[in-house]
Amino acid sequence: MTPTSRAPLYPYATAGLVALNLVAGATMGRLFTSADVVWEILAAVLGGHAIAFLARSRAWSGALTALAALAAGTALVTWLVFPETTAFGLPTSETWASATTALADARRNFGVVLAPTIATPGFRLACVFAVATFAAIADWGAFRVGVTVEAAVPAFTIFVFSSVLSTAEFRAPAALAFAAALVGWLVLHNAEFGARERPWFGDMRAAGSRAILRGGAGLGAVAVVGAAIGLMLPFTQDPPAVAWRDRDNKPRTTVSPLVDIRARLVQRGNSEVFSVDSPVRAYWRLTSLDRFDGRIWSSRSSYRDVRGGRDVPDPGPPGSPVVQRFTIKSLASIWLPAAYAPISTPTAPDIAYDPASSSFITAEETSDGLAYDVTSNIAVPTAQMLGGQSPTPGLRSQLAVPQLDARVTRLAAEITGRVGTPYEKALALQRFFRSGRFQYDLRVPAGHSGDALTNFLFNSRRGYCEQFAGSYAVLARLAGLPARVAVGFTAGEPDPDVANRLVVREINAHAWPEVYLGQAGWVAFEPTPGRGVPGGEGYTGIPESQANAEQPSSATTAAPTTIAPEPTVAPTPVTTPVASPDESSPWRTVILVAVAVAAAVGAYAGAIPAVVAIRRRNRWSSARTPEDRALLAWREAGTALSEAGHRAPRGATPAQVAHSAAPLVGSEAPRLDRLASTTVVAVYAPPRLRSEDIDTARADADVVAAAALAGLSRPQRLRRALDPRRLRT
Repeated sequence: MTPTSRAPLYPYATAGLVALNLVAGATMGRLFTSADVVWEILAAVLGGHAIAFLARSRAWSGALTALAALAAGTALVTWLVFPETTAFGLPTSETWASATTALADARRNFGVVLAPTIATPGFRLACVFAVATFAAIADWGAFRVGVTVEAAVPAFTIFVFSSVLSTAEFRAPAALAFAAALVGWLVLHNAEFGARERPWFGDMRAAGSRAILRGGAGLGAVAVVGAAIGLMLPFTQDPPAVAWRDRDNKPRTTVSPLVDIRARLVQRGNSEVFSVDSPVRAYWRLTSLDRFDGRIWSSRSSYRDVRGGRDVPDPGPPGSPVVQRFTIKSLASIWLPAAYAPISTPTAPDIAYDPASSSFITAEETSDGLAYDVTSNIAVPTAQMLGGQSPTPGLRSQLAVPQLDARVTRLAAEITGRVGTPYEKALALQRFFRSGRFQYDLRVPAGHSGDALTNFLFNSRRGYCEQFAGSYAVLARLAGLPARVAVGFTAGEPDPDVANRLVVREINAHAWPEVYLGQAGWVAFEPTPGRGVPGGEGYTGIPESQANAEQPSSATTAAPTTIAPEPTVAPTPVTTPVASPDESSPWRTVILVAVAVAAAVGAYAGAIPAVVAIRRRNRWSSARTPEDRALLAWREAGTALSEAGHRAPRGATPAQVAHSAAPLVGSEAPRLDRLASTTVVAVYAPPRLRSEDIDTARADADVVAAAALAGLSRPQRLRRALDPRRLRT
């Protein structure tokens, strides 16, 4: 193509590729709780394609196109994610600082948050820049390199990434939409670009394009409709019309028990829920919630069927085995209460167990009416034992928090920043909530979202166990303590007619935080005023206490006059969170990005020659006849001559090509003449070729190619080595 010529624009194929990338980008919306980020992603897709289309229409070079794409991507990120940091629409130093901080947060949170999550600036930046870049790469591959399937790889990568990390919601519609867009792209690119590039007899190009469109559209429609029908079959539905799989693999969705606490406390306070025969008082635990997405604490536990009365897999820390007998009256829940940590499964039919949360569920709609025995190891830790526990490695998912108000992060550091051991940090957080500045109040609305958390900690300071437990767990995670929220019931009141029987009522519904402390495992703390962990006074400093049935905001035991001994710490609190240099410095992000780019370039530089060598070997293996091999040798020599700058006249014979290319190969011109003669024989007198003629032709082609490429400069050799167009040869 001469500098003044204009490349074909392929409008229909371009529209197909844009649609494919728009659908792939839209599937990323399943990763986030807000749909607003989808519009940013779609705008980035359109922006990436717009700059690539402009570069094609202006016949820009590859280097100029790359610079334009980088500039456009930077502008898109700035305008979409950090518009408030710009000056006259241009990025500033504040933009750079905001971007590096956001990327550091995204890198830290990526391994611990679960979708759908809040679309933080870091996640938005990564998504916008990725889809814009992928759109430009796809356009370049489709219309500069001329590949069809490979051009769909960026969109397919985005779709698979979103599908793997997102929930099952909208999975089938997303898959069908992507399949339809992919079929449309393949048909349009082959009908428009492929038809133009491949040779046709006479004026058959238009008819050939229409044939490709009709055939491809028909086959694509059949494929998409078939997939849609397949998704409607009984064994693909959720819940399935036919239960062909075991129940332990069947997903179940239910309301979090944390949501139900306020209704139990306020509306049904004195109703009996269950009774338990136990020689020891304890918190009767339903389950634990280990995911906080900025709105609510929840869990996505994996329960498996177990036999009643058997030992549980992966029991908790050691303790004193205590047998409890539960009689469920009106729990209205799928969970089965038990003291932590159970070491045997309840003696009830059709139950399942989740080791991560140490909880049981029933296969029935509710556990009401069940009576069962369960054995638990009930530990009674002491302050001395917990104080000797070292920081807990791992448990990254129990440290995840979304982006919150900066004041919440500073508060966690102020409370725990100068405290030594993990136990002392947990105790300091408990002391903060029970210092008298917070009040127990059932009149506040339910919830513990990011806004509710900030309001509770800094404004109202009024709430019930849901707010206290959820806020404690968030601050604990910000302080580096693996934490979660447990939900269940306090011990209940003794039955006056039956020894060792406790009657648990709705008013005993409760939530409390658990902190993982080394070998002690998950340890309950009690930030809620008027409540105290049974048997926990030795390490919490708070005697057991629970709600009074007549006055829900009061407690059945008096508040303690002393608490556990305070650790010796410096009196000056920390006013800002302490961040390690590797997390706060933007240069570490720059270095990581540079290393990633260098690694990608290195992998690319190594992949091109490797793929070229593999394809060359495959071509020679597939050339069966001597004539095919002779023509292949001539083609390889011609490719090398073309890369060295030789332009043969249109319609030139092999002898004419050899004559015009002689100056490029110098002393190897006789070999080129001999290769041309062999090519003529292969075309016009094929039976005359022998195997030794083919060996000579291949050797001549290798020598001619080496001689032609020897005259290239180092930059020209580098461009040739990295040029993906060699893959089309």
